[in-house]
Amino acid sequence: MSKSREHILIIDDLLENIQVLATLLENDYEITFATSGQQGIDLASQENPDLILLDVMMPKMDGFETCERFKKDERLKNIPIIFVTALSEEVDETRGLEIGAVDYISKPISPAIVKTRVKNHLAFQTAHKELQEKNRNLESFCLAVSHDLRAPLRTVSGVSKILIEDISDLIPIEARDNLDKIINGCNRMEELVSTLLRFAFISNSGLKKTSFNLSLMIEEICTNLKEADPSRSMEMKIASDMEIFADLELMKVVMTNLISNAWKYSSKKEKSLIEVGSADMKEGKIFFVKDNGAGFDLKFGDKLFGAFQRLHSRLDFDGIGLGLFISQKIIQKHCGKIWALGEENVGATFFFSVP
Repeated sequence: MSKSREHILIIDDLLENIQVLATLLENDYEITFATSGQQGIDLASQENPDLILLDVMMPKMDGFETCERFKKDERLKNIPIIFVTALSEEVDETRGLEIGAVDYISKPISPAIVKTRVKNHLAFQTAHKELQEKNRNLESFCLAVSHDLRAPLRTVSGVSKILIEDISDLIPIEARDNLDKIINGCNRMEELVSTLLRFAFISNSGLKKTSFNLSLMIEEICTNLKEADPSRSMEMKIASDMEIFADLELMKVVMTNLISNAWKYSSKKEKSLIEVGSADMKEGKIFFVKDNGAGFDLKFGDKLFGAFQRLHSRLDFDGIGLGLFISQKIIQKHCGKIWALGEENVGATFFFSVP
């Protein structure tokens, strides 16, 4: 089928209903039809329509179940669905919208309303696809630039180190300090590039969910931090046997970011404390990472998860300001939530939930 015109799939068990809609729309769009929910799903898998008009009252598989099946299929879930049905009760319309339909039109239909709503939803779908394509192009560009930045950064850093090692006795103290600044700047840029590459990977990768013991992952992260800085006086409390259903690799990024933050911002305390646990709330299970460190003023809490946002001076605590931003994107990718509470010089607690 030619894709020169947008393609609408009509699913209705009554041919006379299909004929009404087809006659109304065939001058502007490519039209195909199916007379059952299963036939509609099979046809959509083959033809990938731009929009689906779906009846509710059909035998065997009604429109609500058909819509739910579409939304559970990774290949088909983004196709917009408009219910066109004789069911006009508010509870039916509410159910239709809750399970993922973009609109709900009651019969008898108004031709002008049907044509306008179809046109609007197709325009929105086109704009959405264009935006997705632009985002993919931007991510590819950022990935390429970030990757290509690494080589010159390493050259600058490497040459600076060679100068310090080979002619250290001939270099004035001020010049030596400047070379140290160059090396530190290169290290920061290397960290930023690595983080951007990791973010590009996270943005483009799909979720591979599995059940696993989050406590074991956290214990490994904490052990690595202790080994890197054995002089720290740190108490760690980790709840045992915390189970989670999520992408293991992405969740490791989240936990590493949250625990590393707690480790860093509690470093000026005489005795640091980090606590990781979970709680059952009415919204479901939540997980938290709590520390007794620098904390933050709640009135600036909206900046915590922004890219390159910092609530403390880099002179006090090093970092590039992307860890929480990336953590939020990962939790959102899981359809979850992440938030924080804190008090200056008392500590901070970061919470997240993953459905």
